[in-house]
Amino acid sequence: RLVDVAQVEVLRGPQGTLFGRNAAAGAVNIRTNEPTDELEGYFGVGVGSDSLYSAEGVLNLPLSEELLSRSSISYVSRDGWQTDTDLPGADDLYELDGYSIRTSIRWLAADNFSASMSIDHSDDDGTRGGLLVEEWGTLLPNAGFETTHNPDGEKAGASGRLQKGDEIVGFNSHHTSDTLGASFVLKWDINDNILLSSLTSYRDSDYSLAAMPGGLFSIVEGVFEYFPGYIGTESYEFESINQEFRLSGATEAIDWFVGLNYFKDTSDQSINYALPLFATVGIGTGDFGDVLLDSEAETDSYAIYTDVIFNLTESVNLTVGAR
Repeated sequence: RLVDVAQVEVLRGPQGTLFGRNAAAGAVNIRTNEPTDELEGYFGVGVGSDSLYSAEGVLNLPLSEELLSRSSISYVSRDGWQTDTDLPGADDLYELDGYSIRTSIRWLAADNFSASMSIDHSDDDGTRGGLLVEEWGTLLPNAGFETTHNPDGEKAGASGRLQKGDEIVGFNSHHTSDTLGASFVLKWDINDNILLSSLTSYRDSDYSLAAMPGGLFSIVEGVFEYFPGYIGTESYEFESINQEFRLSGATEAIDWFVGLNYFKDTSDQSINYALPLFATVGIGTGDFGDVLLDSEAETDSYAIYTDVIFNLTESVNLTVGAR
């Protein structure tokens, strides 16, 4: 959930001359409110059906004339409104349980120098929605799901059962995510026309889910109408570090910007799929492990870029950028 948002920018087209990481197709820039020198805040709660409870709050607290702070928090919880019929005792579907917290501190060290630090953390744990599945298990035991459900009703299948040898193996419908981020921003007004900035950020994200990316599709209407694709689990871990220096200036005739950026990203991905579709036609076994993928990737990116706007007349500008 987005809390305490000050501004959202949606930028079309390449943005490589304005941002550290190249954005080839556009960028969405979301800015939260910065700490101010006034004591203010708000807090609100909400309730709804299926035991829905939510809360959201913001507190802007000046610690001194030079040290300002601002914190926000949000929480949402809701019971599932569908029964998962695939696994005995499985959690209900469409469950929600998550929170996010963010704290910012701003130090006004001098009239021309400031330092800001921000830390955020979010956690989400819930269940996915239902799936429409035909009764393949009685006809083809290795074909995957074994029950028929209507995903729009009070009961549905999302966990699924797959035969592995003589054993029926289930995977649940849970998805979880955990994210931690921190950023540090230094700003120095060298003079009235030139600003030097340093931006440092770190982010770590873990995400796991039960997936059926293959979906269900029809071969012939009324015959094999809903044929299972593939099911499995996915987990991802991402860690990134970014360091950027910016030098910018403006006069009546020209606005200019120069940036230097370093970005490092590491990711681990684990996927475990079963392919019941192929099992029914004799290819593969239908067990978990038909597709196993464990991969690691590392990206290092260095960039220098500039963007200059020449104010030719009151109504005509010429923009030149390079990366």
